[in-house]
Amino acid sequence: MPFIKAIFLAATALALSFCPRANAADNISLNLGGGVKMDFVEIPLRGIGQKATVEIGDFTAAYPLESMKEAILYGPFQTKSGGFCYYLGKTEVTEEQWAAVMGADNKSRAPVTEISYADIVVFLEKLGAKASQSLPSTPDGKRGEVRLPREAEWEFAARGGTSATNYREKDPYKGDIKRFEIISTRTGGQFRNVGTLPPNVLGLHDMLGNVREFVDERYAESGGGRLLKGGCYTSEKSEIRSSARTEHSASAKAPFVGFRVCISAAVFTSLGQAADIREKMKSENEELARLEQRRKVAEAAAANAREEAEKARIHADLDAKRKAAEEAEGLAKEEQEKLEAVKNNLEPSDARNESQGSTSGSVKNDWNIVTHEGRRYVLVEDVATFYKMNQLATDQNSFRFSAAGWSIEYKANSRDICINGINYALCFPILSKNGRTLISVMDVVKTVEPVLRPQKIKTATAVNTVILDAGHGGQDGGASGPLGVEKDVTLDVVLRTKKLLEQNGYNVRLTRGSDEFIPIEKRQSIANEYSEAILVSVHFHKTDETGLATYALSPRGVPLMDEKLGYSDFTQHPGNERDAENIALATAMHASIIRRVRLPDRGIKRARSLEIRDVRIPAVLLEWGGIDNSSDARLLASSGFRDDCAVAITTAVNIYKQAIESKVPNANDLTPSLIGKWQGARHMVEYRPDHTWIMDDVELTPPRTWSVEGNQLSETEPEGRTTTCTIHSISNAEMVIESSEGKRYILKRVD
Repeated sequence: MPFIKAIFLAATALALSFCPRANAADNISLNLGGGVKMDFVEIPLRGIGQKATVEIGDFTAAYPLESMKEAILYGPFQTKSGGFCYYLGKTEVTEEQWAAVMGADNKSRAPVTEISYADIVVFLEKLGAKASQSLPSTPDGKRGEVRLPREAEWEFAARGGTSATNYREKDPYKGDIKRFEIISTRTGGQFRNVGTLPPNVLGLHDMLGNVREFVDERYAESGGGRLLKGGCYTSEKSEIRSSARTEHSASAKAPFVGFRVCISAAVFTSLGQAADIREKMKSENEELARLEQRRKVAEAAAANAREEAEKARIHADLDAKRKAAEEAEGLAKEEQEKLEAVKNNLEPSDARNESQGSTSGSVKNDWNIVTHEGRRYVLVEDVATFYKMNQLATDQNSFRFSAAGWSIEYKANSRDICINGINYALCFPILSKNGRTLISVMDVVKTVEPVLRPQKIKTATAVNTVILDAGHGGQDGGASGPLGVEKDVTLDVVLRTKKLLEQNGYNVRLTRGSDEFIPIEKRQSIANEYSEAILVSVHFHKTDETGLATYALSPRGVPLMDEKLGYSDFTQHPGNERDAENIALATAMHASIIRRVRLPDRGIKRARSLEIRDVRIPAVLLEWGGIDNSSDARLLASSGFRDDCAVAITTAVNIYKQAIESKVPNANDLTPSLIGKWQGARHMVEYRPDHTWIMDDVELTPPRTWSVEGNQLSETEPEGRTTTCTIHSISNAEMVIESSEGKRYILKRVD
């Protein structure tokens, strides 16, 4: 009955999985005299009666000489919980214990080594005689005996003996093996006193390290040397596993070989006991037969359930695709309506048209609509013409358009785009088709338009209140690094920002003002109490990427990054009512911080994070990365950096408020541009679209050309010396630059 045997083994493994860990009261000690003791740990079993079937060896088949095999364990002693067990030495036998039994004098707690198998046999005979009255007894009164453990007994204990799953693991420890075992990486070429490191889950010390241990078996069934188990102080971490087997001569002595003692006894000591076992097995077999019948019924029911579930899944999948198609069709109509609104949202008072001497009637309004895979696109050239931009450069798949105060750079077949020097992730990639580049209608109305013309966002409301959300808190510490925990950094930055915003006349509400845990739902509820407000959620994540990423809520109908569009992507979240304001706020926030704080630009991205998804006011999530990076961590931990973050956030709030409340068209509302002419006390400077900075110093001739990267200006002089300056702050009307010596110069826009 192979299947009955399998059920038997499964039931045995299941019983083993519920085997309780030995309590201190269940362990025993043998008194060796002279104040010396030998402690033993109870190794509990749960099988049929006193018998348990287990598997030993390596189940991965990576080590041919350690192949997995079935073994029988016997527990002759009864535990307090009603099960059965054998006992194994808590530590390897020490020099002190060896001396106490052999009649010598040695108080060392180091494991005894330089002994042969024959020496151990003599020691066990003397130990048995010395401690015969202290040994535990079987249920029918037979006294236990001391011996070496057998391989299965040793390996079962080394693996913790707690469950079939853990039993098959290479070690039963949670964490780095170096914390528990003395191996080459922490010994300096020498074994240590026993019990120096924490034990395994059963309470056994040094099972896999320190010294290899004799067991009461030969290396091979056909003969050969004695078998050693475990690793030792010379073993590498990769060599440590409970299935490891080493052959050793019975007469050989070595400094890396020791042993530990097992207490066991004959299991069947009377005919009555054997009869009891047979009766228990009969009862178990009847129970197994009932379990088998139940299994067949359950299996048939499960098969029917799987069939019905598959039918339901197919119907649900078809229904989801149908709904997604319907949503996509409806969304396409919405996009077209919004695109028409964008094209028609031009007035004679528009500063862009005034600066070009044109009116709305002179703007190209017949955009070409191209449908690709069910999605609507327009030509990038049409968009650039609409915003009065000229194509400056083309490099294979890279393109750049610019006008006074505006610039767009992008690559075909990519979601990445740079608008006015700020990086964005578009909703959909820009396509290259038949020699022309296409941008999705979604991105025109949800990204480009609100970024370039925030004053035309009709749904925008005044900003009187700022909700500051310090990420994490309380038991939720967030990410951690060498110099701080995320929850502490976010709170500190938020408190500094609160002070500055209040000085600027804003009402400020914190989702948390101390180290406390606030659920996401509560944070959303706080934000939704206000109407003329914005939310800024601050986070410092543990990431491989350094720098700042700013997240705005993904519009409805937009897939998450690198994922396919699904029906759930068409869900209308409360935050989607503020799509235009969200991206405008993200732009102001990201541009202000990047230009104030010296960190890489990871761009403005889209996400459906809970912090911003269900908030009914404009909201952004700021994510500084690298809290676990040593160089970034030092920066994040500095008071000056946190002050700069607070200043940048406050500046961004002011810029956003001015942009959406003034309703006065200005090309640089959200991302004040360097492009143009600036006048200082002794400088006249011009920043050109080709990223060069021409400085005409009244004291120097001829004018000097500087290169610009982010907020850093640099000039290499003829003699090879490099001079640098930093753009400290910038608005539409004023810019402050700071020299490397710390001097600041104020420049006014004059173009």
